[in-house]
Parts: sequence; C-alpha cells; structure tokens
Amino acid sequence: MLLPPGAFSDRPAAEDDFRRLCAPGTPRGRHALAVQRRLASGCAGWKRRPTAEEFYDAVRAEQPTERQAGIIRMWGAEATAGELIEAWVQHAYTLRELVAAMHRANFSCAPRIHKINRWAAKS
Repeated sequence: MLLPPGAFSDRPAAEDDFRRLCAPGTPRGRHALAVQRRLASGCAGWKRRPTAEEFYDAVRAEQPTERQAGIIRMWGAEATAGELIEAWVQHAYTLRELVAAMHRANFSCAPRIHKINRWAAKS
C-alpha cells in the first residue's frame, strides 16, 4: 500500500540539483523534459497523446478525470526511477504532490509502490 502523501517531502528540488542533473535551458515545470520524453514513449498507442502540460495539471487535479488518472497511472508504472527523480528536479512535482496524485488516481503497481515508499524515509 502506498504511504500517505504526508510521509513524503513537499520540498521542491534545489537549483543546485537542477544544475547538477540537467543541461542549461532544460524545460521545467509545466514543460518538464523528463515528462515530455516519457509521455512520448509511454503513451505512443494513445489516440491523443498527453502533453507535459496535461501531466502537470493531472498531478494537481483534486478530482482527476479518467484521462488525468490514466496519465498518472501510466507515469507511476512506466517512468524509470531516474525519470521520477528527473521530473522532480525539473519541478514537475514535489514527491508529496506525486504521491497524492497517485492516491487520487488509484495507482496500484505493487513493485513501484514499494520503491516509492522507500523514498519516504529519505525525503
């Protein structure tokens, strides 16, 4: 079971983290490059491929639509651990925001949940 959002840090990535892990000019926030890349491959078969902006809004949706929930479930299941961290560094979300979105989307991928829960102790 995914730990509650309050178990995770709500701290955004520091600018030093961004400079260490990303090239200058890398898009962030609503246009995070890590999100754009994963959506391009993880949603290749979707009739209308989601955008990084849609993902950003889906993370923050208090009552996600089925499409928004699907975007979050795909992200949780298919993004690599590196992509999850890279998107955090690019300010697509805080860990707490991501976990809250996963709860609202009824995310249930047990191996990934186990990995994400380990971050709670470190965040």
